[in-house]
Amino acid sequence: AAGVDPFDCLFDGSSTMDRPPQPTVVALRSLRYNNAVIDGSFGFNDPRLAGSSFQQITAEQCARFLDSESLYSQKQLHLLLRALQKNDCKDRENWFLDVRKCRRRQQTPWESTPLARLFTTPDEFPLLQFR
Repeated sequence: AAGVDPFDCLFDGSSTMDRPPQPTVVALRSLRYNNAVIDGSFGFNDPRLAGSSFQQITAEQCARFLDSESLYSQKQLHLLLRALQKNDCKDRENWFLDVRKCRRRQQTPWESTPLARLFTTPDEFPLLQFR
């Protein structure tokens, strides 16, 4: 669907002009095997260059969304919503349905899954609770 860039969720959106240049490190992970690292670029194992657990968990939820997963915990869904909140609810839904049509798996109606919140809540702010 137009207007949705699922890879926006992999970047924090801050300006690169606000911080000194950092080397880019990436890793190929397997969602099926507990997010295990299959391979990584030079410097990936350097703790100073590794992404935070927040970034890793958010990227994992985005990858699951790309894979048409529909079952998320409340925390996972909140991270996914935070990553995709710049995209319109209808655009998120259309993109998800278009990708899911290509899958050879049961097409469970999204309205009966936790994803219903992702397609009906525009941003993360209604989910915030006072503590």
